[in-house]
Formats: sequence, C-alpha cells, structure tokens
Amino acid sequence: MERKTEALRLEREQLVKDREQIEDHVAKRLAAERAQLVATENKKAREAAAAELQAKESEAAELRATLHTNNAKLAEAQKQQAELMRQQRALEEEKRELDLTIEKRVHPHGLGCA
Repeated sequence: MERKTEALRLEREQLVKDREQIEDHVAKRLAAERAQLVATENKKAREAAAAELQAKESEAAELRATLHTNNAKLAEAQKQQAELMRQQRALEEEKRELDLTIEKRVHPHGLGCA
C-alpha cells in the first residue's frame, strides 16, 4: 500500500510538473504571439499614418496650386479693372472737353456777357 501511495504521490508530482511546464510553454507562446501581434499592429499604424500624411501632403500641394491659379486670375482681373478704370477716366475727360468745347461755341464770350 505504501508503494501505491508513493507511486500516486510521484505521479501527482509529475502531473504538477507537467502542468507547470505546459503553463510555462503556453505563457511563452502567448508572449511571443502577443509581441508579434503588437509589432504587426504598430507596422499597420505606421503605414496608415504614412498614407494619411501623404494624402495630406497631396491635398496641400493641390490647394497651393489652386491658390496660385486663383492669385494669377485675381491679378489679371485687377489689371483689367485698372485698365477699364483708366479708359473710363479718359472717356470722362474727353466728355468734359467736348462739353467745354460745346459750351464755348454756344456761348463764345462766356456767361458774364449778355
């Protein structure tokens, strides 16, 4: 009976050791898989951030190009507006001169003489 008890005790001890080894093996494997998963997720996050940064840079470049185009259009419109204003002033000056010429012809001696 002592042999059976001893055998059972040894078997129990072996089972405890085996269980500890299995738990240790599982823990190590989980740690390795967790580390690999973290590395994979970090890589995905870096790639996503890089893609987002590239998209923002492309958008900024497009906006700069649009701004440049709009500034060129604005400068051209301002130039045309200045030219139209110059022409309008010239026409107004010509009209005043014409009105003065007409006034001189209608009243050759000025308004003071009647």
